[in-house]
Amino acid sequence: DLREGKRTLLVALANAAADPAQRAALEAGIGDQDLDAEGVRVLRGILTATGAREAVEHRISAGVERAERALQSAPIRSDALTALLELAHAAAHRSF
Repeated sequence: DLREGKRTLLVALANAAADPAQRAALEAGIGDQDLDAEGVRVLRGILTATGAREAVEHRISAGVERAERALQSAPIRSDALTALLELAHAAAHRSF
């Protein structure tokens, strides 16, 4: 996503919270097809340091909690409920 220049929520939150040096590094690195491992490490550090990563994770957790509450009262079979809950957790807690 970093090399492709995707303007995700994570990037938007980091940009909003970044200091001028961090913002400049984000602007220079996001979308750089030749971004090397060190550049990725620097950008990931900014995403963490600005609190953007934690904020996105919080939003994901809150969304999963809302989905769980909604599903618990949904008029669906228990096997469907189980499958949907597993899907929600798999989508929310995937790793790369």
